[in-house]
Amino acid sequence: MLEIGKNTYVTIAEADEIANTKTIVDSTAVYWSGLSDYEKEAFLTESAMEIEQLPVAGIKLFYNQPLQFPRRANFYRELSIPREVKEAQVVNAIELLKIKLKEGQRDGKILTSASAELLLKRWSSGGFKLGGGIRTW
Repeated sequence: MLEIGKNTYVTIAEADEIANTKTIVDSTAVYWSGLSDYEKEAFLTESAMEIEQLPVAGIKLFYNQPLQFPRRANFYRELSIPREVKEAQVVNAIELLKIKLKEGQRDGKILTSASAELLLKRWSSGGFKLGGGIRTW
């Protein structure tokens, strides 16, 4: 079962909306719509766990939160999960589906999808951006 903030950043309804309306997702979204909720949960959970492997800027908003987002950083001060994180999770989940269907292949460095990594670019610096360089903690 999906639980926002524990094993996913998006609900199935949000994932469906992103898959059906975003140009970042290609025609493979048709396959997504044919999945059961149980199958969507599995792909979304796997995608979220891949996102957890990224080195990200800032610090967790709450020290005991299970997932990396929401975060506090010099450039972001919100209590919610950023839209690009939700989109990246869905894009990556659909890429995982494409691989399972033998319609695609892994092209990301950490995530399955390079497109998902690009969506998370401002977060995946590995540390705060201070004075033009990167300082890791």
